[in-house]
Amino acid sequence: MKKTIPWFLIGLAIISVGIIAWYGFNNKIKGVENKAFEEIVSENEGQYTLKNDDESQKIKVRAEHQVYNQIHAMANTLIIADEIWDKEEITEETINALIIEITASAFLDKQILLNILSEWKAGDFSNGVSAHNYVWEKLDGTVGRATGLRKEF
Repeated sequence: MKKTIPWFLIGLAIISVGIIAWYGFNNKIKGVENKAFEEIVSENEGQYTLKNDDESQKIKVRAEHQVYNQIHAMANTLIIADEIWDKEEITEETINALIIEITASAFLDKQILLNILSEWKAGDFSNGVSAHNYVWEKLDGTVGRATGLRKEF
């Protein structure tokens, strides 16, 4: 019995150190990404601009349908629909990355997309149905139109 107690304590200590390290690492990553976002983009009342025009040359902008797909998958976490296929968690890092990419893009509807993301960045997901249906239509959706917002949003 005496030999099992030290091994139990050692195991508990190792797990505790692992959890603390994981938590610290994740928070450090988030801080770096948020700092990078603030260094690249300036925001004034939902209007985003790149701080340095040279930055737009360095930012890889995907095809519109790829950006629509990502926003659509994120919106799927917010809505009620007959069918929902893909889901992607909405995180501050993902929102920041999309805002940077869309700001650097030449998308004709970039302001609409930035308005959607700006509200999400502020923690307001009440536009989930309209955001979903907007990108769903851009993707020529035929099944899965959003009919409502999930209760928790």
